[in-house]
Amino acid sequence: MRALDARVALAWLEFDGRKNTVHLRASNDGGTTWGPDRILAETAGEADYPLLISDGQSLFVSWNARSDGYRLLRLP
Repeated sequence: MRALDARVALAWLEFDGRKNTVHLRASNDGGTTWGPDRILAETAGEADYPLLISDGQSLFVSWNARSDGYRLLRLP
């Protein structure tokens, strides 16, 4: 979980037996209400757990997958 002002985000990795997917759930009101879960990225190979990071202005998911390489995904 990572917060930036009133924005809060959760990111996690799921494996369905075939592929790994990075999921995101976000709130813009400090966690009072939450938007729907979204899939940010996927890979058929091995992958690290996603990390939420911030530069003080935006939130990002940092994620590395063996077959697809490193990704830094800016959250919408």
